[in-house]
Amino acid sequence: MNRIIIGIFIAIIGFTILITGFTISTDLMENRYYRITGGILVMAGIYLAPSFKRKKVEAPNQKID
Repeated sequence: MNRIIIGIFIAIIGFTILITGFTISTDLMENRYYRITGGILVMAGIYLAPSFKRKKVEAPNQKID
């Protein structure tokens, strides 16, 4: 559970940096460091947070005669 929370927080921080870069300037060359850093953090957050897959729990084999 901790890995999910950490991944989400890293992705939120990266997204905030990405949006901050676009609000500072609309010149794409001027805010490229914000875009690169934000994009890397978002990708790291997505990589860290595992996907939710429910494992099928099977009952132990019981023979009923």
